[in-house]
Amino acid sequence: MTTYYIRQDGSGDFTRVDTALKAGANGDTFIVDDNNTYSSEDWNDASIEAKDNYTIRAGTGKTPKINFASGQHLKMAGALGWLIQNLTFEPVQYFLRMGLGSSGLTLQNCIIKSSNSDGAALIYNDYGSLTLTIDGCTLYTTNAGISSGYKLFQFAISGTTATVKNSTIYGFQQVCSVSSTISSGIVFEKNRIYNCDRCNTQGGYIVDLYGAITLKNNYIYNCGNSGATQTHYGIYHASASSRLYSYNNSFYNVCTVHASSKTVGGSSYTAQEIKNTVFHTCNSIGFLGTSHSNNIIYGGSYTGNAGANLLTTDPNYTNPASGNLDILAISPAKNSGLTIASVTEDIYSTIRPQESNYDRGGHEIIAASGKAGIFANNL
Repeated sequence: MTTYYIRQDGSGDFTRVDTALKAGANGDTFIVDDNNTYSSEDWNDASIEAKDNYTIRAGTGKTPKINFASGQHLKMAGALGWLIQNLTFEPVQYFLRMGLGSSGLTLQNCIIKSSNSDGAALIYNDYGSLTLTIDGCTLYTTNAGISSGYKLFQFAISGTTATVKNSTIYGFQQVCSVSSTISSGIVFEKNRIYNCDRCNTQGGYIVDLYGAITLKNNYIYNCGNSGATQTHYGIYHASASSRLYSYNNSFYNVCTVHASSKTVGGSSYTAQEIKNTVFHTCNSIGFLGTSHSNNIIYGGSYTGNAGANLLTTDPNYTNPASGNLDILAISPAKNSGLTIASVTEDIYSTIRPQESNYDRGGHEIIAASGKAGIFANNL
């Protein structure tokens, strides 16, 4: 296991990242150790795609950028256990295609700017049972509204597991499409998702759901487009097998775009389990069955049985128009939630509960001071 340094001035072991990756062996580490842009990189190569346990990261204090050649991307076909840290990829048309036998990719503290305009997903597994972790990343596009098929993630294979956490996601027409073959294992936790589903002339979704997804402690806001002429869905249930599990999420201004638009619903199928979730100024939320409780619906509408302990009063977000969905100390969400074993922290990693009960929504007020957590607005 060797560590290689990549510098464009020739003082390292390589001057291009793709050349280094092609030459490396299983377990090697590649440090991109300058502040330059690496243009026309090609990581879609037979000599890269099957390597195991690669670590690729920026040098300490460095901010290099990777720009893939047109149509190129990272392809993993048999590769296992990659870690990519502290790198910026911009702009890229695609980022990842997961092939048969590949698993185990972790992205930490990376920035990925998509330039895609053809409707394909930025991160897509159509062959391998992907195991993906995205932690602390910023994923965005400036091409929002091009088509309803323009998406960030497409998870298409049974056995896929993906955790997207502590990340900022904005600009995509669709954030995620989940295949009916996936019954569990897709988790979005502690993310800020905003300014998505913005297409004017076509309907769209934040999540196109055929299988199952779990949302925990997310802030989801300002999605949909007030000028849209087509139906939009926040979370679209496309089949009877689709399942949404929403715990302690905070929604604001989602899919208030068209008379038939819905925050949760679609094709006569609706949500499976919604608990401790706050909806403020959201279109119709569809509830199926009775596995729901301790929600807040304010300034919107719903169908079905929203469950026990429903509140319809203002949740008192701090500044929802700017995306600050922290609750104020006077909020009815404070200390009125249900204990959920799989939700032990809030969006800021504050331990739940701070008092006798959980707070509803993504934010738990710190008991010692009654103050909101630190808020970093990414707008």
